[in-house]
Amino acid sequence: MLHSFLHSLVESNALWLIWAAVGVLILGFCIVFASVVLGDSDEPLYRAASATRRDDDGPMIV
Repeated sequence: MLHSFLHSLVESNALWLIWAAVGVLILGFCIVFASVVLGDSDEPLYRAASATRRDDDGPMIV
């Protein structure tokens, strides 16, 4: 009886680990998909931020 209980406990933990691994894979796929979709826009936000830093040659006021 104890052996069957431990066996079912191990199986349920393995099932949770499998679901967690599937969730991580889905999350990774979503991140890769979003980076591919946003990569087509040549990242205008990053270019705009670096352009404002380059154009700002005035004195720094503290």
